Amino acid sequence: MGPYSHFVLATRIKTLVKPENEGEYYWGSIIPDIRYLAQMRRAQTHLDEQRIRELIDRYPQLTSFLQGYRVHCLLDEIDLQEIVGKVFPLNILKSIFQKELSQQQITVLVELYFIQTVHTPQSIAGDHDEILAELGIKSTHTEKFSSAMQSYFDSPCFETALTTFRRLGMVDNSRIEKYISAASKLEKMPF
Repeated sequence: MGPYSHFVLATRIKTLVKPENEGEYYWGSIIPDIRYLAQMRRAQTHLDEQRIRELIDRYPQLTSFLQGYRVHCLLDEIDLQEIVGKVFPLNILKSIFQKELSQQQITVLVELYFIQTVHTPQSIAGDHDEILAELGIKSTHTEKFSSAMQSYFDSPCFETALTTFRRLGMVDNSRIEKYISAASKLEKMPF
């Protein structure tokens, strides 16, 4: 799932989670993807349930942040292809592209959907904390990631997404060109 998708879904389930500090909660809901910028393996930033509970016990002052973190990790376990296939006729896209959409393409489709339909400006905390330091994330990475994400969330559009993804190393230039091509084709479709 893309960062704006994580952010939007975190805003939608906030009333269930009931974080004390919304800015920290939203920050936690996107921070695992700092791995791209920090050039870390997914397993280093996408923590399991037990590890998150241990961190809550050790850092109770960061509970809101860790609630968002948990939301992010749980959302990443969702099979987007299955969910999107139930609410959107993927067979139409299959006929357009002449093949099944990949998980990555579905992720882009979901991100574009949220960019086009939802704008809920919120501030993210963006702080470098003990947990991030413990995970091996540098404060310079935190600052750059926070700034890029806040800019993206303040002005969510396809162009901002591409700029953000390039800036953070989430996609290389060849993948960006594929995203632009796929998005251009989708934008021309009346559905």
